Amino acid sequence: MQYGYWKVAVIRKHRLPASWRHLVPAAFLAANVAWVTAAAAGSALGLRSLGSWSVRMGLALVLSYLAAGLWAASSRIRREGIAAAALLPLVFPVYHLSYGAGFLWGLWDALRVPAKDAAARSLVTEVTR
Repeated sequence: MQYGYWKVAVIRKHRLPASWRHLVPAAFLAANVAWVTAAAAGSALGLRSLGSWSVRMGLALVLSYLAAGLWAASSRIRREGIAAAALLPLVFPVYHLSYGAGFLWGLWDALRVPAKDAAARSLVTEVTR
């Protein structure tokens, strides 16, 4: 989560992300939030077309993520062994969702707090002793 949070500060400093890959976990998380929101709104308002569209898009989003995760895990079987590769489908969502949440949190804080007051934004990195 901290890595995603502070990635926003790095992007602000350099004006561009080092790679588009740094934006994908946050976009994935935001798309999932939009999907759930649209599905809930469609159901609450009785809009069947919005509800069915959002369900199909959400399923496509989740299934494509799962397929990519399984492909990536299977590509590691030879190098890491089956036991390590079997854990990757569990590790990927934890890593990507926490990175994405940290990035969105960092983006939210960056929009609210000026860059010169970065210490005020360090709540996510505080360590209790």
